[in-house]
Amino acid sequence: MDSLTQIWAENAKKYGKKHALINEDLGISFTYSDLYDHIKKLASFFQALGIEKTNHIALLAETSPTWVALDQAIMTTGSVCVCRGSSLPIFELEYIYNHSDSCALITDKKELLEHFLFVLNPDTCKFILYTGKEPLPEYKDTNIRVFNLEEALKIGTTSELKKVEISPQDIAVLSYTSGTSGSPKAAMLTHGNLASQIVTFHNRVMFKPEKKVISLLPIWHAGPRMFDFYFLSIGSTIYQVSFKNYLNSLKTHHHDYFSTVPKVLESLYSAFNEEIKSKGFFFKLFFNFLNAISRQYKNALRKIRGLDSNCSVYSNVKKIQNYLTTILFLPIHYMASASIYRILKKEFLGNNGVLLCGSATLRSEVEEFFESIDLDLLLNYGLTEASPFLTVSVNKRKRLNSVGPALDDTIIKIIDPITTEQLSYGRKGLILAKGPQIMHGYYKNEEDTKKTILQDGFLNTGDMGFLCEDGYLTISGRHKDLIVLSNGENIEPIFLEMACLEISDIAQIVVVGQDKPYLTALLVLNDSSINKISSEFEINGDDIFFSEKVKVKLLEELNKKISSRKNFRYFERIRNLIILKEHFSFESGTLTSLSKLKRNVVCEEYKAIIEKMYQ
Repeated sequence: MDSLTQIWAENAKKYGKKHALINEDLGISFTYSDLYDHIKKLASFFQALGIEKTNHIALLAETSPTWVALDQAIMTTGSVCVCRGSSLPIFELEYIYNHSDSCALITDKKELLEHFLFVLNPDTCKFILYTGKEPLPEYKDTNIRVFNLEEALKIGTTSELKKVEISPQDIAVLSYTSGTSGSPKAAMLTHGNLASQIVTFHNRVMFKPEKKVISLLPIWHAGPRMFDFYFLSIGSTIYQVSFKNYLNSLKTHHHDYFSTVPKVLESLYSAFNEEIKSKGFFFKLFFNFLNAISRQYKNALRKIRGLDSNCSVYSNVKKIQNYLTTILFLPIHYMASASIYRILKKEFLGNNGVLLCGSATLRSEVEEFFESIDLDLLLNYGLTEASPFLTVSVNKRKRLNSVGPALDDTIIKIIDPITTEQLSYGRKGLILAKGPQIMHGYYKNEEDTKKTILQDGFLNTGDMGFLCEDGYLTISGRHKDLIVLSNGENIEPIFLEMACLEISDIAQIVVVGQDKPYLTALLVLNDSSINKISSEFEINGDDIFFSEKVKVKLLEELNKKISSRKNFRYFERIRNLIILKEHFSFESGTLTSLSKLKRNVVCEEYKAIIEKMYQ
């Protein structure tokens, strides 16, 4: 396969009237025949409006079946899809449109259309296509042509679709990064990059065709996009759902696969725990007893298979101990799995489907819990610049905390970030990757391209991690997120933060301390915990955010969690903290749209507060 555009004609013949995409919130659904029909008509419309091969079209819209058709129609014409969501700040979308040299705009937001209508140059903008449901007035004071979706399909029906020769080396997408630092960069992904992902991902997972898939994430992100196109390539039915409805969708649609991110899995984990608590003290006690045994059984089983998270090798005595543990605990685990776990999973998920998770590091306690109740969880690792997948875990051979081995034709190596020396197995360093999915480069950014794609063709991921001898990769954090204390000690804050988030009162935390003598933290409490703590300390109103007693208690709990971690080092203790009133959020600019922390933005935003903690 050279291009994703090769999928749709074949799938229309193969699956016909089978549902391809369903979005119940929007009331839109496409069969495979509908999808192919929309792609052809929209591609004809683009050509009728003067779109030619290599032109750039900005698709600034949220997830819908129509989005998929538009994306593939753009590629069918040989033009380049500049994709981003319409809910992002207008200044960012305007930057993307201008930076990408787009010559047409597609959006589902009337407000966005009207903003762009009066800032775009009519000499360079061929048209604006509006795909939302709200009726549009006639825009008379502009020379830019505006069409709605119905008009575009009508024009496409009466226009001939000219075949365009597409090469695997042709650029298919300008995929803008989340922009955790600076302006977002545009990764140039080729048709060959995207096609290779479909093939190599399937070679790894070998999922059964024609299954039900729950898709929750914005499709314009690289990961969700490739998940969806992979599942469409094997004839699946994809339910596009919103975050507020995802739990209900899981119960209702009896999914086979659910693609998501750690934030969602952590909310699902919390929902499981709340349900267990709601069933009463004795049920919770009984569940915890069984679950502790299940965790020990799973842990021993991993060690027998040589899949310990730290690549450890065990003596024969240890192996015998692990065999005895599995023999002793197997009947109890199977009994729990067939009864209490099965009931809980059916209550929450409706079906024991596979969970696919990427984008960020998943807390080990969440992964271990899902594994203990026999929920299949496949972790993957990648980034926009890699189209995005580099690795995917294999369900029958899973290491806890590992994102699995590299995909076919992909090479992963670990180097010392200072000396660039390649490191041996088990040693932590900077992750480099090479393969058919690596981007062509950043659009109009040769300087960053050279920094990111090295002379030998390897992609500098910017992530830290280590490899085990069987090729399994474990991510330990971002290289640029390392905190170096004034005494020279290096600390990876993400793992301290993940440990602290196990405390139920804490909603968000950012550990800071670059060039400082010790660590401090910015902390956000759960809304439900504020009243509880206020009552416990007899504090009124905003006093909780300034109370020394509350601060002392929280510091004690934080450091208890941190010091209980394996390989704890004394300088990882947090010496001071500030309780913030506002959450870190996408709207405030401190989180990306996938809820990744913009650490540099947080540190800059709260610079004065951070400095106070060191006075």
